[in-house]
Amino acid sequence: MAATTRDEALREHPELANLELLKDAGWRFQPLADENGEPLCLVGFHHVGPYTDAIYLYDVHDSLAVRLLGDQPGWRGGMVWRYAGRLVECVRELLALPTPTLTTPLLRRGSSAAAPHLPRLM
Repeated sequence: MAATTRDEALREHPELANLELLKDAGWRFQPLADENGEPLCLVGFHHVGPYTDAIYLYDVHDSLAVRLLGDQPGWRGGMVWRYAGRLVECVRELLALPTPTLTTPLLRRGSSAAAPHLPRLM
């Protein structure tokens, strides 16, 4: 079976063009596979200091966006923000986040949808 080209994927799922917005902002992407090598999702990520913004794309209708803070001397990091929803919404919310600094307050807004399929990050 031949691999799907970028143009074919965009024709079938125009929402994927939103990933170009993240790529243009310096994001990197890689597929995430399970222990058997089966694809789970596409992961995009961008680092700013001790913060990492990430998006887990399972389907154009099922995505999860998060902002993580790495452990620092004197405090333990973790997830400081998340948003679950459609790809278009997750990208919009990620791009609307303020640039993080060490004085950035912890944001806890976003959808309340559970994300049971989120891979363990720790």
